[in-house]
Amino acid sequence: RGLFLDRFGTDGAAQYRWHDVFASRCRKLVALRDPEHSRALHLRAAELLTTRQPLHAIDEALLGGDPRRATEILVDSWILLLAGRAEESPERVLTRIPEPYASRDDVRTITACAIDLAGRRAEAQALFTSRATRTPRPESSERTLFTDACARLFLCDDRAELIEALGVAHDNLSYARSLGAARYAAAQLLLG
Repeated sequence: RGLFLDRFGTDGAAQYRWHDVFASRCRKLVALRDPEHSRALHLRAAELLTTRQPLHAIDEALLGGDPRRATEILVDSWILLLAGRAEESPERVLTRIPEPYASRDDVRTITACAIDLAGRRAEAQALFTSRATRTPRPESSERTLFTDACARLFLCDDRAELIEALGVAHDNLSYARSLGAARYAAAQLLLG
């Protein structure tokens, strides 16, 4: 009693965490007293959260001053974020990615997919076709080829293009496998 702790958990396995207001105040004090240490803590939190809570990991990377890392987490997690139940819309998270990262073709592709899932298909397809590089070159990385192919599965209506995208995604599935079980499962769900 009297501590700034919140109890949470189920099935008799009580867990505790600092009360949100108290924790927020502590973070602000650390940021004021030692900004470099604060950034390092945010980046460490991003690293620890990447696998289980990628949306929070993206925020922590941004708070740690590393938008490149936040973008990498997004690109590696986007199918999982769009296929899963997130407490926040991936489209809203995308708005926090700063330039020049927000203008990258892969981020614009992912943004188009999030917009499509929000029910704005025409806007999504327009964004997808407006990317600087319409189709990745065959020598592109597995990540680029896989991202583009999976996005086409979300956004294309032409049967032949869908079949071709499915083939490219399957050819580059080793990239998804390298991201861990949850991301690989989300990719498999998308590919059928």
